[in-house]
Amino acid sequence: MSDKTRHIILTIGAEFTILTGLIMAIAAIPSLNGILVMFAEIVVPNLNHELFLATELRLLSAITGGLLSGFGVALFILVRQGLREAPEMSRKIILVSICTWFVIDSTGSVLSGAPLNAVLNLAFLAVFTLPLLRPISLAEPTPA
Repeated sequence: MSDKTRHIILTIGAEFTILTGLIMAIAAIPSLNGILVMFAEIVVPNLNHELFLATELRLLSAITGGLLSGFGVALFILVRQGLREAPEMSRKIILVSICTWFVIDSTGSVLSGAPLNAVLNLAFLAVFTLPLLRPISLAEPTPA
């Protein structure tokens, strides 16, 4: 994989992470939760739609969305600047944080009865791990 391709894939992955977080945060507003409800209908068998109106779920959606957006921003900065200035440290931060997210999110998904979400998580995991399998040296500048 070329450096440019790696950079594009990682940048899009970070932007998608931010967007997903924003969608989750916006879903705290019942009239704007359609995309999140559609996703839940796919991964949760026998979905109880009334749950999306519960204050507790709306609060958790706002908190989770904010955390996911913040994580996406951190990934974006690491991809756009960190891989250029401190490639191995940034690579390690991205890989460890993505793998930590994957294990916790996927385990929770399976335990909560939504194993399809764990399967879908594999795509997100691949976006961030495959481009970073090989070490990045300072001699390989990441495009700005």
